[in-house]
Amino acid sequence: MAQAFGVQPPGMRGVLGRLGAEARRPQIYRALVGLMADGGDGAKFLSHGGALPDNLILTAAALPPPLRSKRVLKEVLFHPGAPERAAAFAWSVKRLEALEGPHTVAAVLKDAKPLRALDRWQKALPFPTPPWPGGKFAPRLHSVRPLRQSGRKTMTRCWRAYDVPNVEDSRSE
Repeated sequence: MAQAFGVQPPGMRGVLGRLGAEARRPQIYRALVGLMADGGDGAKFLSHGGALPDNLILTAAALPPPLRSKRVLKEVLFHPGAPERAAAFAWSVKRLEALEGPHTVAAVLKDAKPLRALDRWQKALPFPTPPWPGGKFAPRLHSVRPLRQSGRKTMTRCWRAYDVPNVEDSRSE
């Protein structure tokens, strides 16, 4: 282990034993060694968890170390589209930190449900200034409410072409 990767993190043998007899791609082993070498909640999560599919390892490795808390890993890793969800979460946290500061990110990460907390913070942010002056066919939208109304109207027109009745909020009755 130390010859191949230059380091032998604690708990690595146990994690390798849980990978099974089938060989994995080299990037899986590199990601696994990196996660275990970083330590923290990410390493504990892998050491004490169940099965280790490749996408779980790669997704956990893609998250920056501060975002590898047990709460975040549980919410992000065990859902369909985990890599995309993790990338979106990491980007959103980085953007929130730039807009609101590190204290806001700390509050999001300490929440029992970090994804919901992030969603609440994003919805509370002020609506951005439109990049164009607006016009007859593309009016300026100054808040979330006109944006939703515009989307509802557009989707209703779109679905009428397919004879789908009563479409509102992306649900049909």
